[in-house]
Amino acid sequence: MDLQTRSAVAVASFIAFCFQHNITQPPDKIVKNLCTFLCQDVEQTPTFAYSRTLYNGILSLKLWSKQTMQSVKNGKDGSKGAESAKAHEEAAKAQLSRRGACLAFNQLSAKFGSQLLHAIPKMWISMAGGLLSACMTGSIFLGEGFLCA
Repeated sequence: MDLQTRSAVAVASFIAFCFQHNITQPPDKIVKNLCTFLCQDVEQTPTFAYSRTLYNGILSLKLWSKQTMQSVKNGKDGSKGAESAKAHEEAAKAQLSRRGACLAFNQLSAKFGSQLLHAIPKMWISMAGGLLSACMTGSIFLGEGFLCA
């Protein structure tokens, strides 16, 4: 945790330095990578591409519910031996990456405050790009009768 916190402070300081000197490329790439790390933990962030036909409920809870049902079917731990250990290791790596990305975004938010999207313009695209493109390519049902077109 200490190493990730120090790294997050360093990343935020580097991005602030780049912003002060009008350097755009490294911060854009760093933020894009941080967003990837943040979203790779599918236990916390459902994959939109695989669940875009689901219109009701909370997607991460649907995934958790599906995993729980699979565990009940397969026995106590849901998997056998090496498969379970490998899945647990991958989940732990994803959680570690997600925690580091969260710390970095917290530091960026603290450093830039309300100027965050001005300092890192591509951050908005990383945050909302998938939803915006889904709404621009055609109509999508957003629940409660709302459509975006």
